Amino acid sequence: WATWCGPCQDPMAELNRVAKARAEEWKEKVALIGASIDDERETVQKHLKKNDWLSPRQLWCASAGEDKQGWQAPAAKTYGIRGVPTALLIDKDGKITWRGHPSGFDKDAEIGKLLK
Repeated sequence: WATWCGPCQDPMAELNRVAKARAEEWKEKVALIGASIDDERETVQKHLKKNDWLSPRQLWCASAGEDKQGWQAPAAKTYGIRGVPTALLIDKDGKITWRGHPSGFDKDAEIGKLLK
């Protein structure tokens, strides 16, 4: 996701809602993570605080000590992120079981299937 991405805002709000609602149930079983490709960490931190999106763990995809932010960030390249928002569902073995736009993706149901 990115702070400048209009279509990212609703999915990020939903991720925050799900993280809050399922915190106890999914504790130590599920990790919900937001990963920003913004160029500056401070921009991400301000945006998260302003929107109170602090429930899922939030990461900034940049290389420490290198000039690789945004689309060139190692995480974006590793996971083949070519557009935002992009969501990944990764199972306990590290296999990507779903990838796509988070709109319309039933996180609760799909994560529930993996937990069975």
